[in-house]
Amino acid sequence: MVLQQNAAAPIWGWADDGEQITIEINGKTVHTTAKDGKFKTKLPRLKASSNPTTLKVTGKNNITINNVLVGEVWIASGQSNMEFPLRASYQSENDIKNSTNPNIRLFTVPKNKQVQPVDDVKSSWVECKPETVPNFSAVAYYFGRDLQKSLGVPVGLIHTSWGGSPAEVWMSDAVLSGNPEYKRDILDTYPSQETSFKKSLAAFEKDEAEAKQSGKEFKGRRPGAPWRPTELYNGMIAPLIPYAIKGAIWYPTPAATNNTARSFPT
Repeated sequence: MVLQQNAAAPIWGWADDGEQITIEINGKTVHTTAKDGKFKTKLPRLKASSNPTTLKVTGKNNITINNVLVGEVWIASGQSNMEFPLRASYQSENDIKNSTNPNIRLFTVPKNKQVQPVDDVKSSWVECKPETVPNFSAVAYYFGRDLQKSLGVPVGLIHTSWGGSPAEVWMSDAVLSGNPEYKRDILDTYPSQETSFKKSLAAFEKDEAEAKQSGKEFKGRRPGAPWRPTELYNGMIAPLIPYAIKGAIWYPTPAATNNTARSFPT
């Protein structure tokens, strides 16, 4: 993986209540105690380095993470334009062929809709090379490649996107409910959308069953479920918090504009 340079990067996990946890990296050690089944602490600020180091977490279990670099970490999120893979982009064959760069690390968040925020994500970091980059976000890759070349430090890219998703599914409940207009227009309207969907689905399934029973051809189209506000934040952003990052890039659907990159204080 890549840890954010010049930041007190949080390290967190799961452990028994009262379990003593020791974390070591680059000869520096921090200690913490688990509470309510979890632990979290912060590493000392680290300088950028392309020399792989080791992160050790010791408690009742011993966990060793090898090949850790320190540099810039960015989240790449959005809709179809961000999800668009490198392999499908224009004349990308040579870029894929020449993509081997151990100073670029890729992390892809699996698609995951959740009603409530979750605290884990089933994925892993991989080094950038022809075997790992073809299905990675093209926009994220080109951004990371040029950033790494410009800064001369390792770059970690966390890709989390879903084509066709509306913006409100990437927002937290706290943000939506804290804004009167968002609450009225987004949160408060969802229950009626869900009820309407369930009625349409029941009617569709009834018609489908009747057609099958009578031996008639059925050409009806199954209705699609409405997007639930916050569901991608819950499943695809919340589990990344509080990983230390430098910033985020967001790329929405082709019809939208205002594509931005934002940097956050470390």
